[in-house]
Amino acid sequence: MEFKIVYAPWRYRYIKNIKKGECFLCKAVAEPSRDDENLIPLRGRHVFLILNKYPYTWGHVMVAPYRHISRFEELTDDEWVEMVAFAKKVMDAVVALTGAQDFVIGINVGRAAGAGLEDHIHLHIIPKDTEVKVEDLETALVQLTRDLRKALR
Repeated sequence: MEFKIVYAPWRYRYIKNIKKGECFLCKAVAEPSRDDENLIPLRGRHVFLILNKYPYTWGHVMVAPYRHISRFEELTDDEWVEMVAFAKKVMDAVVALTGAQDFVIGINVGRAAGAGLEDHIHLHIIPKDTEVKVEDLETALVQLTRDLRKALR
């Protein structure tokens, strides 16, 4: 198995600008008229999809509940079922759009587990065999959001 280092220098902007008390997920989901700019391709009854603005790899998507909760055990059965269904659905779309074949899927609970946003639980879907190869990341992510929205219909 080949070990590959992921080069993602844009993530430093995220790490440098993490603001305590501000939840980017809650902020993004509260503005449905700005779903493109907020990178939200799909909203469900209990959860929503959002692209990672500072992706490790191309097609890095997260699924989060609307409720601002931090612990796995706080998820309702309906939230968990829809979260998993969205993960499966978006994986198929990411495969179709990026050619990705290998994924890491996970939830980081707590800072020690690697959670950058500790207070709003979310599920990561991270392709492991794609790279971010764009000059204008912000514009490309908006386009990927639109493409995912079409693919998820």
